[in-house]
Amino acid sequence: SDQAIPKADGVFTSTAISLALRKTLPVRLAIVKFLNDWSSPGDYPTALKLDSDFRAAYTLLAKFLSHVSHSSNAPLTNVNREAVVNHINLLLRRHLLALHLPFFLPSLSRPEFAFSRVVVVDTAHRIWRGVFSTSDIGASNVAKSSACFRTVSMQVIIVLSTHLRAQAADPISGGMVREDLVAILEEAKQWTWRCIEGRETNVKGYLFACLVKANVDAMREGLTEPEVVKRSLEAAEEAIRKAREVLKERLRALTNMEPSCGAATVLGNQGETVDICDGNNEWEQLQETFDFFGGSDDLQGGTGMMLADGDNWFLDFGNGLLV
Repeated sequence: SDQAIPKADGVFTSTAISLALRKTLPVRLAIVKFLNDWSSPGDYPTALKLDSDFRAAYTLLAKFLSHVSHSSNAPLTNVNREAVVNHINLLLRRHLLALHLPFFLPSLSRPEFAFSRVVVVDTAHRIWRGVFSTSDIGASNVAKSSACFRTVSMQVIIVLSTHLRAQAADPISGGMVREDLVAILEEAKQWTWRCIEGRETNVKGYLFACLVKANVDAMREGLTEPEVVKRSLEAAEEAIRKAREVLKERLRALTNMEPSCGAATVLGNQGETVDICDGNNEWEQLQETFDFFGGSDDLQGGTGMMLADGDNWFLDFGNGLLV
């Protein structure tokens, strides 16, 4: 007979992992509805209940993966096993991260949400260490992959930088911060730069990583607020300069142009011709050509930076909050 014979739950098959993931769908769907449904109460007790349900489902899945990955009929090498587990952890942990993110900023000033702060920071740390610090997902592959990887990586950088800036500004901590989280910010700079080298053309991730790393370092050194702002903007300028050079070289390669000024031109926002090789008036040309800042005020004339077109992600250097 051609009819498939179902295997026991503990037997590894080509669909075993998919079926195991499907068992977590109800709680993942409940989290998504809690975050997006207009009729959702959005209250903290419901979030804590969903957190408990998620952890129960996650524990069962982890036990299943541990069993089948060591099964004799599971064709997984050690490298493949680690890659599969890391991918599944990313898919699941991003739900846990999203569940507690609405309570993360309030947790910086309200003790009743302290649990969410711990969960968000710990989950962000585990996501980065499990996926973006490993070799099974190369930066060039992520640059060409689905938005899931890019969104999660940006969420991790935002969460950890906000947490570190709050720690550095806390007089009780005396400026002491977690060094392992600071190391992730440095890795984020390198990782986002590798994405640009891997043919990514959106440089805002690299810009933000450089900016917040410089910002955290300046706060740890005990600099005054104007000095912190100055250090941050200098890092942003250097990040833009490096990224701009890479994009210019890529454009020359695509158009087979000689690297002489005046040879490469594009249309600006107002229909004017802009020479991208011209080094004069660099900030204005960057805004006209690439529109990095989504119509925000001149970077050098303000105290903040718009991070995404049409979004309300704004880094306020004064109070350390992302709103």
